[in-house]
Amino acid sequence: MIPRRGERVAVVDLARAMENIALERDDVSWGPNNTFRFPKRGGTGAIWRSLAARIGSDRFQLNRRIVETADKPADASRVVEDTIQGMVNTRLIRSPHDVVSRWHYPAAYGYPTPSLRRNELLAAIHAGLKVTGISSRGRFGAWKYEVSNQDHSFMQGVEWVNWALREVPETTVRFAETANAMWGRIS
Repeated sequence: MIPRRGERVAVVDLARAMENIALERDDVSWGPNNTFRFPKRGGTGAIWRSLAARIGSDRFQLNRRIVETADKPADASRVVEDTIQGMVNTRLIRSPHDVVSRWHYPAAYGYPTPSLRRNELLAAIHAGLKVTGISSRGRFGAWKYEVSNQDHSFMQGVEWVNWALREVPETTVRFAETANAMWGRIS
């Protein structure tokens, strides 16, 4: 497989993942988002293990989003089957028979993927929205992948309210590196 431009999700290293599971070791260097510090113990998998324990693994749901670009086209006639096979190949599921329902919705426009000109374009977009009284924040509102987790989205809301009411400058949406460097350091 040839690496493609614009990818934001690391390819699964199955051998490394299995070794980490066997040794009960967290993998803390998994690509461009390796600086966030949530949760404090157990890695990101701790969230899902806790959820599965509370609701039961039979109710656990895997949603997949497939991004299509000019450099990475998706075969619309096979995208669902290919996605399921990918989950089998990476051992997220044991068999295609584990899938109890399928839903496919092709969206002409979705979450913007990062590019070299992203920040420049976002500055113009956000300036245009601001003139109309719109401050676009949150999971998909800021269009910044590196600050779009649930905790980031919450802080964007808190910081926007502080800016709107008290003119306190926002950190998370404006200075992602600074915001990510602070996670886990404030008690």
